[in-house]
Amino acid sequence: MDTRDAMLRRIALSPPEARTQAQFLTSTLSYVEERLGPEAVGEVRAVAPSLEQGAAYTLPVVEQLRVMDAAASAVERQLGISYAEAMEELGVFSARGYVASPLGRAMWKFPGRDMHQILAATTASARAATSHGERAYEKLSANSARLLFKKEVTGPAWILGMYRELIRSVSGLEPTVTLTDYRDPGADFNLVYTW
Repeated sequence: MDTRDAMLRRIALSPPEARTQAQFLTSTLSYVEERLGPEAVGEVRAVAPSLEQGAAYTLPVVEQLRVMDAAASAVERQLGISYAEAMEELGVFSARGYVASPLGRAMWKFPGRDMHQILAATTASARAATSHGERAYEKLSANSARLLFKKEVTGPAWILGMYRELIRSVSGLEPTVTLTDYRDPGADFNLVYTW
């Protein structure tokens, strides 16, 4: 589903002007510390030297992707889990931080527990958190919907983890999700949710 090769190609495709919330960097480094210990954080952070300039509210998406890649690669190498599984775990970890943040708390108190409202709200939430990619929501039936992703350079594994945890945190539900219409290198894909 997701590989390091695909991530490296998405990094190369990332628009240089695209930005994302710095809290995702913090979540990535916290994930590394929890999974591998504090000594591994410096190694992962070192892949993006411009991040040493100090804290900021946003950072270049390409820098975040490099750190995510280093984190998933280190977890894969040291713990023996797949790159895709590590990236999905990282998405779960990032969602927890996002939902607990001031922006996340503000965004997620409005949709209530209705799955259609929650899934529709994810597009607005993503626009508030990052300047790259395109996302759309489509209602398929009373108990299913599709999220469409274009130019989503974080890739399907991270998005699967992020959205699974986000939906679980907000609704208490764990819908079935299916990855469809995947186009290499994983910046364009759809997620179909049923509940």
